[in-house]
Amino acid sequence: MTKITCYGGVGEIGGNKILVEDAGTRIWLDFGMSFSRAGEYLTEYLRLRKIDGIKSFQHLGLLPQLCDDSGLYRSDYLRYCGQEVMEDPAYHAVFLTHAHADHSSYVHFLRKELPIYSSKVTKVVLETLEQCSAGSFCDYVNITENFQLKEKKTGSGYSKIISRDEMCTPRDYQVFDESIANVQIGGLRIEAIPVNHSLPGACAYIIYTSDGPMVYTGDLRFHGYAGELSQRFVERAAAANPIVMLCEGTRVDTDDCFSEAEVKEELGEMVCKTGAMVIADYPDRDLERMQSFLDVARQQNRYLVINTKQALLLKNLKDTTAEIPSLDDPNIKIYIRRKDWGLIGKQAADFGIDEGSFQALVESEYEKWEKEFIGCPNRVTSEEIKSNQSNFIVHLNFSELVDLFDLQPGTGSCFIRSLTEAYSGEDELDAHIVQNWLSKFGLAFYSHKVHASGHLNREELKDMIATIKPRTLIPIHTEYPGAFSRIVSNEVELILPELGKIISI
Repeated sequence: MTKITCYGGVGEIGGNKILVEDAGTRIWLDFGMSFSRAGEYLTEYLRLRKIDGIKSFQHLGLLPQLCDDSGLYRSDYLRYCGQEVMEDPAYHAVFLTHAHADHSSYVHFLRKELPIYSSKVTKVVLETLEQCSAGSFCDYVNITENFQLKEKKTGSGYSKIISRDEMCTPRDYQVFDESIANVQIGGLRIEAIPVNHSLPGACAYIIYTSDGPMVYTGDLRFHGYAGELSQRFVERAAAANPIVMLCEGTRVDTDDCFSEAEVKEELGEMVCKTGAMVIADYPDRDLERMQSFLDVARQQNRYLVINTKQALLLKNLKDTTAEIPSLDDPNIKIYIRRKDWGLIGKQAADFGIDEGSFQALVESEYEKWEKEFIGCPNRVTSEEIKSNQSNFIVHLNFSELVDLFDLQPGTGSCFIRSLTEAYSGEDELDAHIVQNWLSKFGLAFYSHKVHASGHLNREELKDMIATIKPRTLIPIHTEYPGAFSRIVSNEVELILPELGKIISI
């Protein structure tokens, strides 16, 4: 008998951690962070500590507490907290749908021997996040052993190992390309099918169990530059005649929907009527939104200015099948922000030193992964943007608003906030703070009709379910699971999951 247990994504958007068990085979579908549950206890300034290992996360209900934890979680955390470590893994694999934090970020806590399956693009996105992250819990693709000592080179005493380069080993990633892939894990056959979402590399799964096929949608949408991928998934899922479907329902409560094409058209009109600087706030990893802004920049004879994290992502994705903007595109500029002393905007003569010494000082202000972009021919500084404001659309996210002091947007400049779903009241607070900054700098604010969701709305969900025709439907990744009763037919059994409670097929 096949068993499904949801340890996240129940009555909430995100946090998906779904355990599937069948004939001795145990796999996880996603292993993400619950924004809503974490927000009940933690903030940017109040965080949990590594020294508490897994226990603190379990105590707050952020990680599953299982009878065989020691076969799931990483051994360095367990040992340091005096917990037993099982010799053999109690689970066989994790299948990630995409690289958003609410589906993937708690991979950090999993033991390194546990195979992780994903698209190649998802792995590259996670690897890029790991590479440029300053956080403590970001071992997504490589795992750094914690609480280890090394002898000092002098031979007198020991020091802590804190560098990723010293005790870093790769996780067991098994990647598939962007075509349909099949994986056999014990008695389960898992079929990965590409879908369109608000970042590249997303996929859905059909799991062939001993009781029949099971569909897991992950997150998906039908519009966008590759919306046809999601349509193909629906066709394939329908052909499988699934007995059960785990269906995301982020937007089951609304029929509102703007397509990416409509958003791009609206963006074009906003930029066209702006005679000075355009500042654009959109998710760093939403490369389809980046493409829309880039298309508008071309139309309006402007440059799209991206940050170094986005530049690194484009660089790392270059050799994948992802359809993304090229880092060498003549309409793309890479913004080198001022840091520390702000040397990027100064000259060697200002300090009375030679050019080589000054350049070394400039590079010392940046992370290792950023340095390669400092000398790029298409790099741009705040001084250059400030001097030619009507030439640029500048990507600036919430944490970078202080750069307005450097950019000094002139009269007639605007700020376009083009985001995805807000997951919590914290996003409303962010919007309030953003508005205060815009008022201080006299920026026109546009946000209406420039949002295109990464998820299906109510009617799209209804049509998808009617096409796939599952025998049983389990709504996840939604704050309104009961709303599915209004969009499924009487022939479909609706099971509302409970956190940590087994559903037997």
